[in-house]
Amino acid sequence: MYPNGPYYLWDLEQTVDDDKVMLYNKDRKRYYLTRAGVDSILKVNLSKKLKGDAEADYFVIEQCDNVMRALLKSPYNPIHKENVEFKIGRTNQGRNGIKEAYLSQIRWALRFNLDMKEEGISPNAKTDLRNAQLWHIGDYKIFVDPDQKDVGY
Repeated sequence: MYPNGPYYLWDLEQTVDDDKVMLYNKDRKRYYLTRAGVDSILKVNLSKKLKGDAEADYFVIEQCDNVMRALLKSPYNPIHKENVEFKIGRTNQGRNGIKEAYLSQIRWALRFNLDMKEEGISPNAKTDLRNAQLWHIGDYKIFVDPDQKDVGY
């Protein structure tokens, strides 16, 4: 599928909550946006903007990784990483929050023509993460609906 892409592209699998916008990577315990999903939501053609499909795919994955890197390294509590991964993998609030943060990050990177390897994340992405209760100070109270499908966390 992506012979020259990053190694973890091969690990993307279809799960119960996957759609055309995001796929879940079980090994990395995170979702990634798809280029087609970004194109349809943001009404852009990333392949044309970024010199081809491979470059567009890399751009989307790099921006998703930038958001997750910033989120997981924030030292708000000792078990922050495990709680965030659990919430993203098992709750709709976490999944929708990370999707909105990813989209905000990609809008920001496209709007300001930022280098793909830029490690900062947009203020709007941080706000989306806070709104989804993924980025905050204090204890986590996570209540999972027992009828909700498990994505493999």
